[in-house]
Amino acid sequence: MAGQAALIADTIIGMKRARRREDFDSGPDDPIIQPTNRGNKLQANSRFVREGALGYINPGDYYKQKVEHAGYTRYTLQPNPPRYDSEGDELDEDDEDSEADAAAAEENPFSDIALESRFAFAF
Repeated sequence: MAGQAALIADTIIGMKRARRREDFDSGPDDPIIQPTNRGNKLQANSRFVREGALGYINPGDYYKQKVEHAGYTRYTLQPNPPRYDSEGDELDEDDEDSEADAAAAEENPFSDIALESRFAFAF
């Protein structure tokens, strides 16, 4: 009976994750054609809409995030996917879980790229 409850719990967690990914990856309801955000703030997946206007002239400024790392300022296009433990709870950055790291690496298309090994810096 406990095994069946665990299986049902895993199924529910998997369905919640799939639904969250589906909501995040789905496109807008209708294409946005006017260069203002009036009426577009409530559309599905409107996370790039900012106060004043849409990113019509410089669209890259609206989906890139500025990150400080190792004394440098860089722009990222997409953050690493969140890590979840076996119960479906989101893990903090300092928590360690090898299964969660493996699952997050499968979802991250850039996880196998190691820039420090690709570029040989002579110091």
